[in-house]
Amino acid sequence: INISSSDQKLVSNVKAVVSSYNSLRGKIDEVTYFDEQSQATGILFGSSEVLRIESALSSLATRPFYGVGSIRSLEEIGVSAKDDGTLVFTESKLKEKFQDDPAAVEQFFTTATLGFADKFKATVDMLAGEGNSLLVSRSDALQDKIDANNERVEFLEQRLETERERLMLHFYTMEMAISKIQS
Repeated sequence: INISSSDQKLVSNVKAVVSSYNSLRGKIDEVTYFDEQSQATGILFGSSEVLRIESALSSLATRPFYGVGSIRSLEEIGVSAKDDGTLVFTESKLKEKFQDDPAAVEQFFTTATLGFADKFKATVDMLAGEGNSLLVSRSDALQDKIDANNERVEFLEQRLETERERLMLHFYTMEMAISKIQS
């Protein structure tokens, strides 16, 4: 009987993370663009929330990890950042690391609170998790603003209706006065 570890699932999962990260970067670029010639901007251009998301994800992808064994960065296992902020995955580097020391690769990903998996989950929860995350807080703030604006619209509509009724009464009174003068 021969038992061996396989890197196929690991490689597949790392590819999926890199692909998802790059897809998110692409979406961010779509909604935050700035065209210098036409002065056109994306709908979220200048959004502090988007900047925080970019910063948090870039930091996660490029920072060193401590307390997780001999592997201290994604770059050591073949995931590196390009100049445009996207990630590139060198599969052979991960396979080589896994072949040389599968326990170190496992430790890098799975060390409680300090490993990549827990750091990734914590970052995603901070940005978009339930409760008091960045996007939930922003959504709540926008909803509060919408509600306040709706209340203001209702108030102004009532005020306009009151003013319309007053003017109609004034018009009717003037019409009656003109009618009396003419008769």
